[in-house]
Amino acid sequence: MVLHGAAAWAYLLSARQERQLNPLQRKFLLNISGAYSTTPTAALQVIERLLPLHLKAEQEAVYFRVTRLVKASHLKGQNFDPKDFEDKVSTAKFHPASFDLESHFSFDHIFNTDGPINICTDGSKIDDRSDCAFCVRENNISTSQWMAQLKHHNSVFQAEDIQSILLNSPNIKLCWIKAQVGHAGNEAADLLAKKATLEGITTQYPAPRSFLKKKLHAISTQLWQNEWDNGDTGRNVHLILPKVKTSPAPWQRPEIMFVTGHGPFPTYFKRFGLKTTDYWWKPSALRNQLPPYKLISFHRALKRL
Repeated sequence: MVLHGAAAWAYLLSARQERQLNPLQRKFLLNISGAYSTTPTAALQVIERLLPLHLKAEQEAVYFRVTRLVKASHLKGQNFDPKDFEDKVSTAKFHPASFDLESHFSFDHIFNTDGPINICTDGSKIDDRSDCAFCVRENNISTSQWMAQLKHHNSVFQAEDIQSILLNSPNIKLCWIKAQVGHAGNEAADLLAKKATLEGITTQYPAPRSFLKKKLHAISTQLWQNEWDNGDTGRNVHLILPKVKTSPAPWQRPEIMFVTGHGPFPTYFKRFGLKTTDYWWKPSALRNQLPPYKLISFHRALKRL
């Protein structure tokens, strides 16, 4: 709900707008972590592995503008052109009532090769490169073939998207063939798809939307890393967690208090004027008021880094 309509208000945020979003995210961070209210926001973001809200808002704004509004946009100097990314794939390219499913698809476990012409397609991704190919077989003899090299950002699903083109012909029937069962046509297409890495025709195909999202996330994470390295708060946490991450790794409340130094500790009490010294006085009395925080909690936290 917070990022609703981000394309309208979050594209190219000003410094003032960025500062206004921090307190909003801070309330959620304190509730999630259970940390003391004096804990720095930057430290909580790194501990809970949540991207700062202003970076997340800009990321969503650029993604929506490029994919939905079809407008060229940029994020911190990186330009994104809608023409470089695929359009949203329609779930139905024809009216279901006018499409004879049984005449276009075969659900038999054994593929029938008695037809005069069979077209076998395959796609593969090897060493971060996607390739696709198909071969035409007449009477179990290969008569023609085609191989193509795609860019590193193209997915294997795009490489196998040839089938959607074949559906445009009413005379073609599609069937799935189980791999590694010795089917000559399927083996030939599989070999061509792997061979396309070196000999295929270089083909320009728009990058999938998932690549755009991954690219934007990488830029946002790098910006977050720069802010964390050059920030003024949470320096004690920075010594333990110098690198920001977004993969989930929940911390326990005692661990957060121990790492941040914001907890029931003498140094904390003295810092905020609750005690006149940072030494423990009357240990027996404090033992009844404060829970025991052991170094094992801190050790367990470090093992998850």
